[in-house]
Amino acid sequence: MRSTGHAAVLAALGGMLFLAGCGQVNDVVDRVSPGSGSGSGPDPAPRGLADAQTADPEAARAAGAEAANALPGFGSVTQSSNNASGVTTDTASASLAGGRLTLTVERADGSRLTLDSAAEASQSQDFDFPLEGRSGRAHALLDFGELSLSRTAISVAAVYTSWNDDDPTNYLAGGYWMHVEGDLLDPNGIAVEIGAFMDGPELSGTTALPVLGGASYRGPATGIYAYEYGGGHASRARGSAAVGEFFGIAALDADFAARTVSGSIDEIVVSALGATPDGEEFEIAGEDPELRVDLGSAAFGPNGTFTGADVTVASTNPNRTIAGSGGAWGGRFSNLPEAGEPRLVGGTVGAEWEEQDGGQGVLLGAFLGAKDPPATPASK
Repeated sequence: MRSTGHAAVLAALGGMLFLAGCGQVNDVVDRVSPGSGSGSGPDPAPRGLADAQTADPEAARAAGAEAANALPGFGSVTQSSNNASGVTTDTASASLAGGRLTLTVERADGSRLTLDSAAEASQSQDFDFPLEGRSGRAHALLDFGELSLSRTAISVAAVYTSWNDDDPTNYLAGGYWMHVEGDLLDPNGIAVEIGAFMDGPELSGTTALPVLGGASYRGPATGIYAYEYGGGHASRARGSAAVGEFFGIAALDADFAARTVSGSIDEIVVSALGATPDGEEFEIAGEDPELRVDLGSAAFGPNGTFTGADVTVASTNPNRTIAGSGGAWGGRFSNLPEAGEPRLVGGTVGAEWEEQDGGQGVLLGAFLGAKDPPATPASK
């Protein structure tokens, strides 16, 4: 994607990663499970990220595009801009104990990023999780450090957790992170890493998969969204750029006989901050980007993991044309059965696209789907 040259765009990324927050999570929950309660959402943007204002927004977009096209790796499902031959080399893991969340990202060279919800700048908020007997909490995590007089490291993450009310050790955690490092006064001296993950005891170990039949899964998806406007938007000048967070609904269909899974992410809404080419800032709050992400068929093995590189982006607006798109996705099935089939599926997804008017976008995030109950036969 082309660089806009606006330092404010990365400030938007830093300050807006979490602006959509739990209020929008609850909106998604309402769409996944009609009739569930909805809570008021916070504005959990951690303080201090304005120090990233002079970082390079193009580096952030490039890292997002790199991650979007990388196949996920496993223990947990992890998809990031650090990859080798198109396969993610980072491993993200989350631990949840006594309400305290720790996210660790281990790189291929053995170095680590660690973010802790107990840190002073981190924030959290409860939300209604769309599975009976489970609670949910959204976490905005921040770690800020001076590496030297001229080099700074900023790590941020949005992580959504849920746990069994009767057994808190049975938890799920998914979300995304960003790490910015370098001389924030030098636009050419910034390195950016971006990734998404899904983890938890239920998404590990051995999974007993049926050999016949199929199942459908549905649940929330959320992640980083970055977009540069082309010439077809009456309300935004060409070259304007926005960075923030997307929320949507993941709908997947598993064919256990064919050993494949496919689906889509739809009903997407976006909250972000942006800047025009002349530096005027603007806000997007719960806007429909008129997009659908289609997840092509991916084969899964006996351990219940799958990856696929057939990701396409389609416009839901007949007057808007997607000129090209691509990406990667993957996940794994739960090791807990429900009526003989895995009760959950979770993973990560990345997509990038270019529009006929020159607009370009990237999204990267995590998804979690619960098994849909079978349709009730119509009475005769």
